[in-house]
Amino acid sequence: MAARATPAWRSPLPTRTAIRDSKNPSHGMLSVPTGSFTLFIEALKAQHPWSDRGMWS
Repeated sequence: MAARATPAWRSPLPTRTAIRDSKNPSHGMLSVPTGSFTLFIEALKAQHPWSDRGMWS
């Protein structure tokens, strides 16, 4: 089975969130508005079939 790339993120600035591939960090990063990224993560958590909101909060 091939290893899957796992995204890694951090917030270097209060208004942006940087996302990079933790398996290949030298290939750049994607920078998105922090508010948009937060909404994206919340939507993923709400839609995941085994997500337990208490586990992520």
